[in-house]
Amino acid sequence: MIASVGMVPAAAYACSVDVATAGTSITASFDNVTSPDVILVPFGRGRYSATYLRGCSNYPSFPVTLTPASGGLTYVRDVQIDGESHPAYGWHASSPLIAFRYRLQTNYGIVGEGPLSMDRPTQVAAGVSGPNGFLSFVVDMALISRGGGMTGSGSTSLGTVEATFTRFPGLQLTNRQSGDIDRLPDTCYLEVPTTTLRDVSQSEIPNPGDTAAETDFEVLMYCEASGLIDLSVSDANAPGNRTDQLVPTADSGATGVRTQILRSGVPMTMGTKWEYGNAQSGSDYYIPFSARYIRTADAIGPGIIKGEVVLSATYR
Repeated sequence: MIASVGMVPAAAYACSVDVATAGTSITASFDNVTSPDVILVPFGRGRYSATYLRGCSNYPSFPVTLTPASGGLTYVRDVQIDGESHPAYGWHASSPLIAFRYRLQTNYGIVGEGPLSMDRPTQVAAGVSGPNGFLSFVVDMALISRGGGMTGSGSTSLGTVEATFTRFPGLQLTNRQSGDIDRLPDTCYLEVPTTTLRDVSQSEIPNPGDTAAETDFEVLMYCEASGLIDLSVSDANAPGNRTDQLVPTADSGATGVRTQILRSGVPMTMGTKWEYGNAQSGSDYYIPFSARYIRTADAIGPGIIKGEVVLSATYR
């Protein structure tokens, strides 16, 4: 007599590859943040598509191996993102850092998600619920500041990750990662204060050309990189203005008077550009100006007069 041994049919756990290859891309233009471990682009901001197993019957848990091919990435350090430690990688000595996260999802929701290494395989577990269940595999990316000066790379490959399944020999899902990552141009930041002049009476400026209430102020300039800086001024309410008097704002009420901006005691013609000099990265500079009233030929009338100026800084 031949005894039969009960066996679960292989088809009960069968899956097939529906989408074998997919990709994730991250496009970013980042500021030159010099502090380390600042999140420049968080997880979830990239464009990604998933690879899929479909037609799976019920199987509650099975091992999944995520095997990377790093594409020239070099491990730098672990960083904290969303309360978890992620290995972070660079692709050249001054690149920002990039971290990876995997996500496995079925028709019943996410069954696995977490940090992903790009220099060794990651062993995780997943499960599918049948009949006709699916398992999707996605790789997500986040961009982090390295610390110190950084440069971009333009378009670059960021490696691939392959998912294989001991339960389903021969099935493989491949996710490819890429980026188009550039640093924004260095800039200087200017803090232009609101300057209030004291009230004046008609007796202080009786004739056209008379001036009064000159008040000093300073503009704070902070530059991201060292270099030769040019400054320029323009009238915020009349960009084509090429006089030394600011056009009043729409809510101004006074007549027969305008405001002027002075540099070293000389009224500035709007549209003027001049060389400031060399600025050092990370240093604060205080640029002195003054403002005053000037009487015009129009009949004088009471009220408030406002003018607005734009100060710009550019690297030469």
